[in-house]
Amino acid sequence: MRLSGARELMSLAVLAAVAATGLCGCAGRIWLDHASDQGATLHWYTREATIEEARARAAAHCSGFGKQALLLDEFEDQDVTTAHFACEG
Repeated sequence: MRLSGARELMSLAVLAAVAATGLCGCAGRIWLDHASDQGATLHWYTREATIEEARARAAAHCSGFGKQALLLDEFEDQDVTTAHFACEG
């Protein structure tokens, strides 16, 4: 299935934003494990980043789809925290 021109450009813009965020030194502390227009899964070393920084990363991801990030759950396993966010709206 071929995307329409506008949707294809939006998809490319989102991919470019995600790639740029991954290259940014400030975002290197939070890893994007899974991302789609439905949501995102992030993980980070608990001592190196906060849930607020993860919320901001998820919000940036979801805003690319015109949506807001909603925290579904957060799990801390020793020194690593994982959070699942839904993109809603």
